[in-house]
Order: sequence, then structure tokens, then C-alpha cells
Amino acid sequence: MNKLTIISWEQYFKTNKLYFVLSFAFFCLFLAILTIFLVVNYQQNKKPLLSSFNNNVSIIEETEAKTKVISTMIVVDIGGAIKNSGVYQLAEESRLADLVKNAGGFKEEEINKLWLQKNLNLAEKLTDGKKYYIPYLGEMIIEDLTSFNNDNNQLFQENIDNLISINQAALKTLTTLPSVGEVRGQAIIDNRPYTKIEELLTNEVVTETIFEKIKNLITL
Repeated sequence: MNKLTIISWEQYFKTNKLYFVLSFAFFCLFLAILTIFLVVNYQQNKKPLLSSFNNNVSIIEETEAKTKVISTMIVVDIGGAIKNSGVYQLAEESRLADLVKNAGGFKEEEINKLWLQKNLNLAEKLTDGKKYYIPYLGEMIIEDLTSFNNDNNQLFQENIDNLISINQAALKTLTTLPSVGEVRGQAIIDNRPYTKIEELLTNEVVTETIFEKIKNLITL
């Protein structure tokens, strides 16, 4: 009975061999299609999530970059003989030349170019919150004259302080003058008072040669 059953199955398989092969092939094809479908569906569902994550990362990075840029900016003010006076925001490492360029440059006809060359350092690194002022030509002339007069007054005063008074100086002090010894110094004292230094010559207190040597060193 069992033997007959086995034989009958073998005959059935041989008879329907093509059917089994086709069925198996269709089954494999079905599995392949199903697998592809599942993979595609998974990728489609995953992509928005990855895209959203990437977008969020990009937004965060962009925000951080903007924050970093803002934190490295400085604000400075410039005025005077410049074309566009005002407040400017520049990078932290900017120089004075960058500020002048942003402000449109100097007013060429209204600046003292010599003063700029001597006093303005365009390579100077900008300082946050600082005011930069470019003087006009007229301002510089007044300032230069004032400085000149002040310097001359100071020099004049220093010269007066260092001069020897022929009306008041002691003998020891008078002998510090060129070619003036104790005898000549005593003669200066004996002929006091003087109303002008030239009286040393007119009164024959000193010779003309000595007077030429001491005239810029004495006062009344």
C-alpha cells in the first residue's frame, strides 16, 4: 500500500513537474516584488523624516553662524571731513582704512593732507564704540597756529628763565657768561641800573666782541 502510494506521488510529480516549476517561479517573483515594494515604501516614509532632520540641522547651523557673525561685529562712528559721516557696523578685525572706505572716503578739498600723513594711521585696528574724527582744513590751520604760538610762548618763557639779569644777578652768576671774569662782572654790577642791555657797550662796560657773545644770554 505504501509502496503504491509513493509510486503514485512520483508519477504525479513527473506529470505535473512543469506546473511546480512555474508555481515556484511565480512565488519567487511575488517575493521579489513584495520586497521591492516594502523597501520603496520604507524609503518614502523615512525620507521626510531625514529631510526634516536635515532641515532642522541646517537651520540651527545657520542660526549659530548668524549669531557668531553678529557677535564678531563692532560699531564705530566717524565724522568730520568725510563724505558720509555716521555710525557703521564692521567686522571685528576691521582697520581704519575699511571705515574710511565704507564712509565714502575723505573730502579731498577740505582736509589737510600733510596732517593726515603725519597723524592718521589707516592701519589702526578699530575699537568698538569709538568716535573717529577727521579735522577740516580750516580747523587744522587754527590748531597748527595755536600750537605754534603755544610752543613759541613756552620757548620764549624758557629762554627768559634761563637768561642772566645784568641788573640783579650776583657776581658769581655773571662770571658764568662767556669772557666775563670777576673784574668784568664787578664792572657790570658797578654800572647798574641798566634800561637796555646795549648800555653795556655805550658805557664801555664790555667790549663789542664780548657783547656779541653774551647779548643772547642776558636780560635786564
